[in-house]
Amino acid sequence: TDTDCLKKLTQGIFIRGYLGVGKVDPYLEENMKTLDEAKIGYSAYFIPCPKCGNPRKQANDFMDVFGKSNKRFFVHVISGQWGDDVLANRDFISNLTAEFQTRTNIAGIVSNAFHWEKVL
Repeated sequence: TDTDCLKKLTQGIFIRGYLGVGKVDPYLEENMKTLDEAKIGYSAYFIPCPKCGNPRKQANDFMDVFGKSNKRFFVHVISGQWGDDVLANRDFISNLTAEFQTRTNIAGIVSNAFHWEKVL
């Protein structure tokens, strides 16, 4: 099966947990179940939607599904979905991470210099 092949090739994978359009990935729960059954380790990445607003709700919507796994995840910051207002961007990411810290062991934030400088 695909999961047997994957298990032989890797010790763990990253799955998409949250879409940059303000929604939990529709396959997140199914992917978690499949990987748990196959005993394949995984983490998730979360692409926030600043333009959608309400970072605390985004965090909670994601954690309502992913939080059941007690696995680690990271917030992936890419520049396309952020506005030009650096202070608003900082406020959004601060509120997002503050909410995550109340519920879980967030692994961190991943970005690169190109995106990070444009966003924050």
